[in-house]
Formats: sequence, structure tokens, C-alpha cells
Amino acid sequence: MKKYLEFEINHLLFNHLRCKVIVTKVIESYEKHILNCFRLKNEVTYSVKTKMNLQKHNENKLKS
Repeated sequence: MKKYLEFEINHLLFNHLRCKVIVTKVIESYEKHILNCFRLKNEVTYSVKTKMNLQKHNENKLKS
């Protein structure tokens, strides 16, 4: 399951809005499993933020 989620997130990272949507869906679908959800939410949010920050950093490099 984790590999599938990572693939979805990586695939949708090119589009920031869709990226946010998939993360929200992942978190919602795990609400019933609170501990798993909390762990997953942190991992997913962290990986998305990190990759988005890297992407922005690279974009800024290209502009300058």
C-alpha cells in the first residue's frame, strides 16, 4: 500500500493542486485507523512538502 501511495504522490507532484487533493484523500481514507493515519499523514505530508520545496528551489534556480 505504501508503495502505491508514494507512486500516486510522486506522479501528482507535477501539479500542486492535484498533489494536495491526493494527500487529503489519503488522510481521509485512513481516518478509521487513527494510529496508522497519524503516521501515514506525517510521512505523506513531510514527503510532499520536501519534494515541493525542492521543486520550488529548482524553479527559483532556473529563474535566476
